Amino acid sequence: MNPDDLLDSLDALIKEQTKDLLLPLRVDRGENRENGEKFRAPLTFTMDLPKKEDDTRLAPYILTQILTGTDEQKPAEDPSSVCSVRVVVVLYCDNMGEGKRNVLNVITRLRMEMLKRKIIGKHFVLADKIDWVVDPRSVGSYFSGEMLMNFKLPPIEPNDRLRDEVDTRGEEYLYAQENS
Repeated sequence: MNPDDLLDSLDALIKEQTKDLLLPLRVDRGENRENGEKFRAPLTFTMDLPKKEDDTRLAPYILTQILTGTDEQKPAEDPSSVCSVRVVVVLYCDNMGEGKRNVLNVITRLRMEMLKRKIIGKHFVLADKIDWVVDPRSVGSYFSGEMLMNFKLPPIEPNDRLRDEVDTRGEEYLYAQENS
């Protein structure tokens, strides 16, 4: 279980939690005008949007990104792995108050589900807290907010056989193994 698996698990959870939401679309754009759609559930993406110019065209959407990770293996302690995740919500709305409130509602729905579950994808544990913000600025009729959280990953267990070899043969053996 690695960060890529966490990303897939979060994307599945977000799709499940937002599939029934009907959020406004900008209808003066080509494809939305042609099919007559005015509302839909948010699209979901992982790591980035397909193209930079999609940042407003695809709204409403939710983007999930792995930002950083930390692996620790200290002597006489269990190994640990943690990664930091960012979830960005981008919505369209003609009404400023409603647009920001829609962002707040999406973030609240996702936060509540993650805090209830605490374990995502059967392997990833939500660590300590969720930081979140509804961006007070808006770009035209586009509104955004984000959540930042950390997840404990299943740790990578050290190779005990190699550790035993190092204990009996010393650091020179380890160096030779790494460089062969």
